[in-house]
Amino acid sequence: MTRLRQLLVVSITALLASGLAVASEIYKWTDDEGNVHYVDRPTGQPDETRLDIYSARTDNSAVQARVQQRRQSRAAADQVASEAPDYLARAAKRGHTDGIGLAAALGEIISTAYFSS
Repeated sequence: MTRLRQLLVVSITALLASGLAVASEIYKWTDDEGNVHYVDRPTGQPDETRLDIYSARTDNSAVQARVQQRRQSRAAADQVASEAPDYLARAAKRGHTDGIGLAAALGEIISTAYFSS
């Protein structure tokens, strides 16, 4: 029974210590050469400031919405990229094989990609 009690005490102590590490304070100061230092204990430097660090839970629904939006944007960009050779082929068929004609075709591709998403 004492072995179990020792294990329990060690486990609880470890949990409490890890919680204290998360709740510790962070200090920021700059040395004479302009290097910024971050420490977990006050150093007594004249320009030292205590940083307020907050953590918040992640909003999973907002993350999923951003992921979905990025997937849709990427799919739209892939669609436009797959159609790019068609724009260039049409420009060539119209006789726009010079730099200006191809630049116009590329401008059409870019504007389609920009305004369709």
